[in-house]
Amino acid sequence: MSNPESRTIPNEGCCNTPMVTEPVSEPDAIAFAQTFKALSDPVRLRLLSMIAARAGAEVCVCDLLDAFTQTAPTISHHLKVLRDAGLITGERRASWVYYTVVPSALAALSQLLDASAMTAAADA
Repeated sequence: MSNPESRTIPNEGCCNTPMVTEPVSEPDAIAFAQTFKALSDPVRLRLLSMIAARAGAEVCVCDLLDAFTQTAPTISHHLKVLRDAGLITGERRASWVYYTVVPSALAALSQLLDASAMTAAADA
């Protein structure tokens, strides 16, 4: 089993330029690929979207379950994959876990794929 620490995207500032302006380093490419792999499942992508749509507010897992046909243990597994990838955080309170998105993680992914930087580099 892989170490969850190795599955998180590079630290903020580690990948300061989009890949359209300079190549991504090998360690960053490995970390980003693992993060994108976590997003490659439609259920996980929907879960992340539902959590991110709360604009920084937390979401109880109980509010996520009704949107899916999968069982609660399956949804919990998908949420764990997103947590291990560093895209969300979870806090247990009594029987429920409350999730929030990690803004810096989404920002790093966005910055990596920022195609507008290609236009800016071409104009320079």
